[in-house]
Amino acid sequence: MKLRRFTRREFLLSTGAATSAALLPAPAVAQAAPHVVVIGGGFAGATAARAVKKADPRLAVTLVESSRTFTACPFSNLVIGGLRELSAQQFG
Repeated sequence: MKLRRFTRREFLLSTGAATSAALLPAPAVAQAAPHVVVIGGGFAGATAARAVKKADPRLAVTLVESSRTFTACPFSNLVIGGLRELSAQQFG
């Protein structure tokens, strides 16, 4: 006796899962608090994270940056000219 292979659509229709899923309450995941993740902690990423949090303080905002320190570009010409230390351009 050879078993018949079902497609996913046939399986769902035969088990009634397609219709019963519509009758179930929303999953708990849908009730979780919103969380925003911003990738990149440069000027744009930090500004975006701050703006999102300011727009809705209830949101959880996570800023992800691959480096431990960020070296800012503005005023870096003063470092090249010897008028400013590089450490003044770096932020944790």
